[in-house]
Amino acid sequence: MPIDSTPNFDILALSADDPLSSSFSKYTDVFGVRTYATQGVANSKLIHASKILAEYLDNDENGIADNRQVVQSIINNNASMAMFRNESEQNTFDFDQMLDGGMRIQNLFDDETHINGSANGLFDASLEEVLHLITDYGYAQVFPSALSVTETSELTTAMDIARGGTFTVIPEQYPSGAWYTYYDETSDYSTQATEYFYWGLTSYLGGQQFAGRKESIQDEWTLNTKELIQSTDTLLFNIISSEELGLPAILPNGVYNVNQVEGDETSNSSVYRLFNSSTSKHLFSSNQSEIDSLTGQANAGWVNEGLAYISPSTGSANVHRFYIKGENRHFYTASESEKDNIINNEKLSHFAYEGVAYKAYESKDAPENAVQVIRYYNSSLNTHLYSTSSNEQNILDQDLLWNNEGIAWYSDNL
Repeated sequence: MPIDSTPNFDILALSADDPLSSSFSKYTDVFGVRTYATQGVANSKLIHASKILAEYLDNDENGIADNRQVVQSIINNNASMAMFRNESEQNTFDFDQMLDGGMRIQNLFDDETHINGSANGLFDASLEEVLHLITDYGYAQVFPSALSVTETSELTTAMDIARGGTFTVIPEQYPSGAWYTYYDETSDYSTQATEYFYWGLTSYLGGQQFAGRKESIQDEWTLNTKELIQSTDTLLFNIISSEELGLPAILPNGVYNVNQVEGDETSNSSVYRLFNSSTSKHLFSSNQSEIDSLTGQANAGWVNEGLAYISPSTGSANVHRFYIKGENRHFYTASESEKDNIINNEKLSHFAYEGVAYKAYESKDAPENAVQVIRYYNSSLNTHLYSTSSNEQNILDQDLLWNNEGIAWYSDNL
């Protein structure tokens, strides 16, 4: 796939004459960067990892890589992700075949890739391993003075302070007061720097603060929030927040929806309502890949409840989607002021803006037969529900737990 093409996450088969076909059976292509997978890797995990890659590279999700140089550097280094079912399967793999051909790979296992993992107290390793690929073959080479992991840089200088000294070899004991204490003796200095950047960026973005996570990582990393990094590791904080570097500002979550360009004429979209019986949460999506990925996960609890309404291509309003970190749910609004208030409110920093989900009508331009989308909130379940069914609305209006918040937007009739 060309670097300028918007990712579609199609799973492709390797041709029989491809040298890698003896080891891998399928792959995806995101902006020209491939993720290979063995037959033992679930398609849903492959798609998920590929979307994590897309979100890191296109953090504003407009279908265009945020930094073309970073992506081109990864491609020029012939670097790819390689997914295996587990470590045992990887151990049977002949890496020399790839390395002799000039390829560079970053591994990831199916059994450590956890879709919506934080909701279940599990860390999704794709957030780490995909970032390693981008760091080593992208960021570090495009921004060497700031992010090199092989030469002295702002990053390695910050790391040495975080560890209480410069250690090319893992010490038996780090100095007291160190907040980055990496004890993997198989890792060289550059690997230590790559790990340090991963800890810093994902903590800054809120990926290390779900229930139980801080306790599980204390032996290696103690600054698991943006606030702790800002108050303790100011050098790292300044690197991550640098506008010049333009690093990701939103933590990837495996949901990649290309924002619609204002004024772009697209066809009407069918919006489906999904329900998760495990969490009692609803999700609305017009993205068929996302729907297939969620409903295709074994034991994930997602059920497609069917077509909710039709999103008009000529609607004057954008329906914005937020992912609420730590609550494993989404929030939707067609109000520009509400959207802006959420984004600019520091107390709502756990609301991760995912962009425009689809189009809708404002009340002033809704046709006579337009469907009212009513928004309800249940404080007991801490969730919103968006309904177009008059029968369902009658039931909800009689239930004291559900609060009718009024018309959220208008859409086309089914």
